[in-house]
Amino acid sequence: MSFALQIVANGILLGFLYSLMAIAFSLIWGVTNIINLAHGAMIIMGAYTTWSLSRAGVDPFLALPVCAILLFLFGFVVQRFLLERFSRTSLMMTLILTFGLNMVLINLFLAGFSADFRSIQTPFRASTLQLGEIRLPYMRLIACAFALLLTAALYLFMNRARIGLAIRAIAQNPPAAVTLGMDPRRLQAVAFGIGAGLAGIAGGLMGMIYAFAPNTGDSLTIKSFVVVVLGGLGSIHGVIAGGMLLGISENVVSAWAPGYRDAVSFALLLLVLLLRPAGILGVVSAVQMPAPIAPTNIVQRSRMTSRVIAVVLVLLVFLMLVAPLYLNGYWLRVASVIFMYAVLAQGMNLMAGYTGYPAFGNVVFFGLSSYCTALLLLQISDLPLWVAILAGTALSPLVALLVGPALLRLKGHYFAIATLGLNEMVREIVSNLTITGGGSGLSLPLTPWTAAANAIIFYYLFLGAMLLSILVVWQFSRSNIGLACRAIRDDEGKAEAIGLHTTRDKTTAWMLSAALTGLVGAINAYWTTFINPGSAFDLGVAVEAYVAFLGGGAGTVLGPVFGASLVELLSTLSWTYLLKWHLAVMGLLIMAVVLVAPNGIWSAISRSRPMMQAACRRYNVLCFRGSANALQ
Repeated sequence: MSFALQIVANGILLGFLYSLMAIAFSLIWGVTNIINLAHGAMIIMGAYTTWSLSRAGVDPFLALPVCAILLFLFGFVVQRFLLERFSRTSLMMTLILTFGLNMVLINLFLAGFSADFRSIQTPFRASTLQLGEIRLPYMRLIACAFALLLTAALYLFMNRARIGLAIRAIAQNPPAAVTLGMDPRRLQAVAFGIGAGLAGIAGGLMGMIYAFAPNTGDSLTIKSFVVVVLGGLGSIHGVIAGGMLLGISENVVSAWAPGYRDAVSFALLLLVLLLRPAGILGVVSAVQMPAPIAPTNIVQRSRMTSRVIAVVLVLLVFLMLVAPLYLNGYWLRVASVIFMYAVLAQGMNLMAGYTGYPAFGNVVFFGLSSYCTALLLLQISDLPLWVAILAGTALSPLVALLVGPALLRLKGHYFAIATLGLNEMVREIVSNLTITGGGSGLSLPLTPWTAAANAIIFYYLFLGAMLLSILVVWQFSRSNIGLACRAIRDDEGKAEAIGLHTTRDKTTAWMLSAALTGLVGAINAYWTTFINPGSAFDLGVAVEAYVAFLGGGAGTVLGPVFGASLVELLSTLSWTYLLKWHLAVMGLLIMAVVLVAPNGIWSAISRSRPMMQAACRRYNVLCFRGSANALQ
């Protein structure tokens, strides 16, 4: 009995800390409609700020207000000058943009503090309060008190203060608030700053209890996701309840099966999303559902232009077929990576570009296919490689078929979060299974070919996968299902009203997307000869593929291939010449793509073409006038 009470008590104390992190996350999401993937990095920024001030001789608790002010200013600037453009428009754009910001911050932490774990020393760190047979650490009690006080202060501020009421008005009815003379941009920046300040205090308190490192924030972002979805967006009481539920469930599972702690958390997330998307307290979100990603406008071309483009494409395919004759092993590997990400981007294109469903966790099919292929090759001797690849590829659409009818009931950010939760839950399960090698991963048998032959063979395998993905997307765009998916993307309600089988069509699109993703996952497993849960289910792979798809142009056949080529070439250059700052360079690249060409680089070029033509005409007129004057 005492053991159970101790678990519940620890869960409650942990839940209050989770609640403080999640309230900051919920405030930003509810007011600005931004799911901030840099939230965990801001929490870690608060931890490092508090740690640095304490090292300079400042009491850690006195450092918390300073930390809150600095984080408030940081959040205000980020919202006002970086994120404001996308507020209440495309939620997926803000997801990618804040992920890029997260990469930049992590790289700065690594450069400034190294990858070592740090902790903030306090006089109460090792002290506990004894209540019968239950022991409560003083530091956790202090963190709990801070969380309660800050939550109460935020509640009073939002319900009594003039600025707080204005922020609520902007969140609930922006047009009416603007009519009354409120400045939505300033109020959203203030709300983001308050959320960042609360995240900084939560980070300082967390650093007094747990050790932290630059990459620790990623898991905290995900936990904040879970708590907000469990409790309901916009409900302070719901977020506290969600934090309690997550903290207690994690401690209960940790007591008997510690390896499945996060898996159970994401199982709860998926269950609540499917049964009560508004949260356990049933609070209906006032956040507007974001519009789907706008497809790239296709410029009408003449027959001659189309023939020229066809000739150029045929020439490019020919050059790619003969590339092993003039490329060395290094560049063949770079080209193989480009082809792989082009296929992943095409999978994203089918779901987000043509269907309007951002499958942010699509990398789960990459990981499942990799492990299926690896296990078949390890368990069955003399199994042909092509059989293992086909089996791994077939597993992905089967999983999509099984989970699709349930998850595809969700829309917008709820679907994106659900796919993310599915990926993380599967990753945790794979990390704890003996047959998959647990967290250590699996080593596959080495290929029987020479290094040169190995590079050429896998080059052609990935090239074939890319050409197949182009063919699939091209055929899909011309098919009846493709037309139905575009109708779903534009207005799913109207698509259902005219008699389209939306669930069937969405599931079919996701199965095709999963098959393409699984195909390169199966090939990649044997190519690298080693897989582990961290690399197979890496969210960074999904984000990089999404940026490639976004940069090339949503809803186009060749755009994702162009985007993957650009992103991966720049990634290779940054690895070669800027190794220490590779994360920051890639983060800045991701942010630049979203800010400069949110509808794709081709679309940006198309928009600039009339201006370039006008400039050329003006230049010709000036030249003609100059020649005429010279003749006179």
